[in-house]
This record gives sequence, C-alpha cells and structure tokens, in this order.
Amino acid sequence: MAKIDREPRALKRFRESPRPFRVEPRIQAYAWGSPSAESRILRFLSRDPSEPGLPERIAELWFGAHPKNPGRVCLGRASIDLRAFAEVAGECLLGPGRAGLGQLFKILDAREPLSLQLHARAKPDSKNECWIVPIDIPRLEAGMGDATIADITLGFRLIEEIDEESLPMFKAAYKAQPTAAAAEAFHVQRYRQALNRGQTDPAGTEIMAFHNRIEVRRQNGEAEILINGKKMSSEEKGRLGLPQNPLVVNIPGGTPHALSGGVIFELQETGDRTLRLYDRGRNDPARPLHVEEAVSVLDFTPRAAADYLVAPIAVGPWTTNLIRTPHFAMDLVNMPRCADVEGRREEVGMSGSCQMLIVAEGAGRLIFRPRGAKRNRALEIRKAETLIVPAALGGYRIEGGSSGLAVFKAYEPSPEEITAARECRGLRHFWDEEGFF
Repeated sequence: MAKIDREPRALKRFRESPRPFRVEPRIQAYAWGSPSAESRILRFLSRDPSEPGLPERIAELWFGAHPKNPGRVCLGRASIDLRAFAEVAGECLLGPGRAGLGQLFKILDAREPLSLQLHARAKPDSKNECWIVPIDIPRLEAGMGDATIADITLGFRLIEEIDEESLPMFKAAYKAQPTAAAAEAFHVQRYRQALNRGQTDPAGTEIMAFHNRIEVRRQNGEAEILINGKKMSSEEKGRLGLPQNPLVVNIPGGTPHALSGGVIFELQETGDRTLRLYDRGRNDPARPLHVEEAVSVLDFTPRAAADYLVAPIAVGPWTTNLIRTPHFAMDLVNMPRCADVEGRREEVGMSGSCQMLIVAEGAGRLIFRPRGAKRNRALEIRKAETLIVPAALGGYRIEGGSSGLAVFKAYEPSPEEITAARECRGLRHFWDEEGFF
C-alpha cells in the first residue's frame, strides 16, 4: 500500500473537521473494452478521446480503493492515494470497527464478451457483487439507438428451460437419475465436460446453454427486458416489482456470470480473486483458466433468471433502495428535471459507515455542517463526480437543481437496514443464511 510520507495540512484539517471530499476515479484498460474514440466511459466523464496518454481500449472505470488501482483523494490542493488516506483517517472516515473501504464501484463498457467467471463464496477470497443496468442514463446511451444496453449471462437455468438443440438429451438424462444427489453429480460432470470441450470455441454454444441470459435492449425507443430470449411483459415486471429504470442484478459468490456486451454499473466487495471458467476461445496465457477450482466452488443450483433481479424499495421522498446485503448496499437519489426546485431535497442519515456518492446525471448540492461549525456549508456537485461522505459527519442533505439530479449512494448497511429490506422484499431473494436479496 502507498504510504503518506508527510501529512498534508488538509488531512489534519479533515480529522479535526470531517467533511465530504471528491475522489478521482481510475481508468482500466482491457482487450474487451471499447475503443477510446467510441468509449461511453469517456463520454460519461466528458473527456476528449484524443487526450494524450489514454489507452487504445477503455474497459472499466473504478471508484474506490482497490489495491491494484486506488482512486485519488482531492483534498484542498493535495492529491492522496485513497487507500493510504483511509488508513490514516481511520474511524473518522470509515466508521467504528472498520479497517478499510470494503466496496468498489465500477462502470463497465464491453465491446467484446468478458470471460465466464465467478468468485469464491468463502473468505478470504469471497467477492459478492451486483450489476446495475443504467437504462435512461443519456451520457451512457448516447448514439446507441436500437441496440443492446446490456447482455448478461448468469447462474444455471432451470432444467426444464434448457435448450434441447444446444444440449441434446441432457434433460432426459438428468431427470432419469435415481436421486437428487445423482442428478447434481450428472449436472457437474456434463458441465465440466462442456467447459473442457469448449475452450477453443468462441461461441461456446454448449457452455452457454447451461446458463440464464438476461438481455436489456432498446427497441423503437423503449427499453425491453428479455429473459432467456423471451420478452418480459409489463404484467411480469409488475409482479416482480421491477421498475423501468434501473435494473438490478444480484450476483452472490459462487455464481457464474459474464457480460457479453453493453454497459453496466457494478458494486462489489473489494476482492481480488477471479476464477475463469471459459474465455471465449481466447487462449491467452496472461488470462489462465481455473476450471477445476471454479467447479469445486460453483453453486450448481438451477434457478429462474428472475430470482437474480432485485425489486426496489422507496425509502425517502426521492430515494429508492436498489439492494441491501450483508456485504454492501446501494440507493438511488433521483430528482427529475423540473423548473420548480422547491422541495427537491433529501435528508440523508449515516448508518455507522462512510458513503460513496456517484453523480450519474444533473447537478445539485450537498448541504452539511462540519464538526464544531455554527452554520451549514454547501458543496456543489455535478454529473460524473464521485464523493465520499465520512462516517463522522453524521448526516447531510442532498438538493437537486432544475436540470435534475441522479446520485448513486453506496454504503455498508446496518443490521437494522438489512432486516427492514428483508421484511419488505420477502423470502424470494433469500437463498442462504447470509441473506441473498
């Protein structure tokens, strides 16, 4: 970890009087990303693709303190490594009993399919995550027209939904097994064989037939959700409590998943261990496969694709909770464009942890009162900015302007918040004792 050799005066002031601060995100370059000239990430940031030093392909934008590429804290005139800053700032920033920033927020822009992968369920290598499909975020959808917004491969299909043409005789053989344990063993064996046969096959038809597919696309100006090739009706979305925007997909550890194209937001634990099952025939020595290790920790339970979709919960006049798990939580504060800004404000409490804010659209203000101050302070915020609100602040207010304001808020939920979400969402999203929802 980078160290702070000489404490900037701004850091000393922060500890004496905690306040929100901006964080500079970091660009990640991978072969599957979009060419810089067409990058939706650069468009989101309002950066010129011809800017010197940019990589040829831009795949991800990271907001957080991942050891491989931590953000930079903008504190006064100082620019400080976020991991080092969090270590020095301690509980004042993170909250009681917390040793580091445990969450990483990303934007992924995939021009080519990612590998089919998963993460472990058990610590120390566990990594749970969720994907948020940003329907109606103009800067990410500009120029998209009628096209796929996100194409997601996820989990194992219900056996009756498996395509006979891609996996001939599989369903019959599976159902012919004498016991549930024998059926699962057969499932594992056939899947392992498919993985080993398919490593040189870019399409991976047999492999992908095992998995659910969730596609979000824009057709004739309207966003559609397709589950395993079938368009979801308004009635189906209504039964699941799904809104038009955004769509949230929960991906617990042990779940195979891939982004086959499009753009998503991702919130994850700050883990650093990925197991690749299939890499689209790339055979790149720099991207080794982990078939046997991955199969040993896979959750092979067949589930409906809709079980991975999370229904939102209104938690304030302008705030919707998108997801809460023991590992992370995400809210969306959304104040649509309106000439009359009276009453467009949201009081935000803290639940013992710091909060990361990502401004997706519009502009507004954060109103807060530093420790010991007699009056509130205002911090102007605008699209594509990322801020961290320290736990010691206690609370603040978000105010939207006439251009509208959409802010994602990531945080570590309290046990009470998790319980409240469990009661609202019911049992459909709970698959294990940790709470999947």
